[in-house]
Formats: sequence, structure tokens, C-alpha cells
Amino acid sequence: MEEPLKYYISLGAGENQKPLIEAAKKKGYLVIGIDKNINAPALPICDLVIEESVTNYRKIAYKIGTSLIEGEIIGGFSASYGKALLSWAFVCERYSLIGLSRTQTEILLDKLFVRKRLKQAEPLHKFFAQPNFAYYTPSGIHKRNIDALGYPLLVKTRHGFAKKNIFLAENFDEVRKILTKKFLSKKEIANEELLIENYIEADEITVTGFVENFKFNLICISDKITSKSPPFIELEHRFPSKYTDRLKTIEEIHQKIVDILGISSTPIVSEWKVKDGMFYLIEISPQIPGEFIGDFLIPKALNYDFFGNLVNLTTGEKTEKINFSSKMHEVLVKYQVKKPADVESNLIKKNAFFYKILNENPLEIPESNHDRYAATGFINKEKKIKIDFK
Repeated sequence: MEEPLKYYISLGAGENQKPLIEAAKKKGYLVIGIDKNINAPALPICDLVIEESVTNYRKIAYKIGTSLIEGEIIGGFSASYGKALLSWAFVCERYSLIGLSRTQTEILLDKLFVRKRLKQAEPLHKFFAQPNFAYYTPSGIHKRNIDALGYPLLVKTRHGFAKKNIFLAENFDEVRKILTKKFLSKKEIANEELLIENYIEADEITVTGFVENFKFNLICISDKITSKSPPFIELEHRFPSKYTDRLKTIEEIHQKIVDILGISSTPIVSEWKVKDGMFYLIEISPQIPGEFIGDFLIPKALNYDFFGNLVNLTTGEKTEKINFSSKMHEVLVKYQVKKPADVESNLIKKNAFFYKILNENPLEIPESNHDRYAATGFINKEKKIKIDFK
């Protein structure tokens, strides 16, 4: 008797979802691709296509249910962010798939809720910290609460992404200008969506890992270089991180966060500032890493199949653990914010592993990570490194 066909769902079928779809097919699954754009780049390699916006979760669930699938839906994921992850959580619950519930996803996507919950659990870890923060309450927000945070301050949104709507204030007058009804209305930001916290000038790192049955497994730590002024556009991601000697501490902190927030099974990406030996959490999200970390930096630096293991995670198979004692490569992802001259562009391409144009016409003054012209990847094959897991 033949085994039933096994289907894997990809909520989204754009460039960012293509590595996940290819990984699922490589493992022998048929892929259901869902996207509102019928010309989405990855739809041609899907076995079943559903034309629908990734945020219309009820319609998605209905269309999957009426697709006359002859087989079993074994798992899936949305290699995206924000509302798409909430939509995926609904589909996950509807079809009893491995992944976060809607409640867990809503918690992790709300930066303010995470801040408050982790603050309640302090002392979480002797090397863990958060920026001081304030927010709107039903009675508003008071100057004394803002001043108490210490300047300079960041004003950002609770559900923001891609460095969008991040503002820096050096004093209360600048905060007050940002909080005016006129300014917030222009940016389409509601008062209750605001999160105000003190700005920490320090090294930045990105941490990538999998949570598998409530256990955090560290995959990668990379250094992040950003522009000096808001919205702090990401310019470089470097491996190895200068903080590889703190691997054990970083893993311990993440496990504490997993325990406190009740995170079950999901990929995790977190951003941190490192100052005076302390790790300050900037944000944490249940998604794949962007910035070419998952599909370039991790496989090339660590020889680790991130998307293949993501398929394993979301179908109930065991994920591989990183062998930190093996030799690894130096890898760099670098961004060109503005279009370089032809001579410079040709020189970059000559030495790069890849060169990809992201936005042919970026804004002169960037407002988010989407306003960068190109991304470039480099691998130092001559120099191999070894990391001690302490």
C-alpha cells in the first residue's frame, strides 16, 4: 500500500520564501504555496497554488480545506514577519500543525508586552538587561516618567519592523515634538502603539536559534553594524562575532526567556546591545533571520542547512545541532545604501560571492531597511576559524 502524499505549506511565495520551499521539496514534500501575487517568484516550483493574501487567514484556511488535497498536511511555516506570522499561527491551530499558537505569537510580536513580562521576571540572569522604558497608559504619559529614563531616548512602535518609525530624542523638547498629534498622525502611529526607551550606544549582535519543544538551541551569533543616526539602517552582518566567547551565557539567557514566555517550537531571532559585559535585549521575534543570514551567512560560515532544519522543526523531525568545535569560515554581508559608481560596483562584484540589487530607486534619506540599494556577500575561504563553546 502506497504511503499518503505529504504536503508542506509555505505562507508566502516570494524571494524570501523560496529557500524554505526548496528545502521542503528537497525532503520529498509536496508544497502548497500561498500568495496574493500569482506571479510570485517561488510559485512555479510549488505543487499546489492558492492565490490569497497571506494575512487573510480565514480565507486561507477555507481554500486549503476545499482544495481536495489527497494526502496529509505535515507542516509548514511563513518565512515572513508581522501579520503574516499571526496568520500562520491561525492556520497552524486550524490544522493542528507544529508551531506557535496565536496567543504565543501575539505576545512575541508585541515589544512592549515582552519588555513588561521580562521585567516582572527580573533578575532573569546576571548578564541580562533591558533598556529603561515607558509607554502610554489610559491616563497618558507624564514628563517625569520620560525624564526618569535618561537621555537620549528612542521612540519606536510596539509592532515595528525593518527599522521603520524609529526616532531619537536628545531631550524632552525633542520627545514632545515626536509625541505631537500632528507628527504621529502624519506617520499613522497611534499613541498606544508607542514604546519609549533609553538609547544604549554599544556593540550590536544578532542571535539566531531554534526553540524545539521549549528548549532553545543556539545556531549563530553575528555582529551587526548600523548607521549612526536613526533609523539605524543595517549596513553589515559579520561572522564570527567578537562575542563568541560568551556563547554559553547567550544560550542560557535565551533559555530563560523561552521558559518565561512559554515559547514552544519556532525559529527565533533576537537583537542585542552589549555593554559593560551585560546583554541588553532590543527585540526578539519568532521568525527566520533576514539580511541574508539564514540563506547565506549561516550555511557558508557554519556549514549548517538552516532551511532544511527549519523544515525538520516544523514537521516534528529532529533538528541538527551546531558543532561549534568544527572549523568555520569568516563571512560578511555588506549593504550599499546608495547606488555606487560603475567602477566601484564592478570592483565589488569581482570580489563578492553574490551581489544583489534590492531597490533600484532608494530614498535619498533612508527611512527603513527597505531603502538600501544592494546587498553583497563575501566569504574568506583562506582563513578558517575555530570556536570554543564555553
